[in-house]
Amino acid sequence: MAYVSTCNDPTCGVVVDGNQSVCPKCGGPMRGVGEAPWRGWVLLFCGLFLMGLMGAVAWALSSTLLDPEGAIERGDFTGTVDDARMMAFLFGAVILFGAVSTANGLYMLATKQQSRLFLVATLALAALMLLIGFVILGTGKPSA
Repeated sequence: MAYVSTCNDPTCGVVVDGNQSVCPKCGGPMRGVGEAPWRGWVLLFCGLFLMGLMGAVAWALSSTLLDPEGAIERGDFTGTVDDARMMAFLFGAVILFGAVSTANGLYMLATKQQSRLFLVATLALAALMLLIGFVILGTGKPSA
């Protein structure tokens, strides 16, 4: 199989023969087929780490997150019910991000290519987590 380079821009996706660093169509960065395996291993490791770590934290806090009213009455949780829901949503988003990263890494290891679908899904989940973070930081400020 000849060495090919693929445009990294999700809207372009041009494939050219040989090792190119700049896309001839859009001017964006290009990735070679040979670069996918090491990135696949990194994604697989990071995805499994995120799922394992956040899964353990979510499991440890599951009684609080599933029954925030009871945890507030017992004094185990000092936040509100909405805070507990937002935390559960954030934990779920991070675990889903880890699952998509794991699947993306496995796909890269199997095919030695990057999927534009996984790239878009990963960017969308990163944007969702960023939005959740802004919401959490915005609601945590005291009112003046």
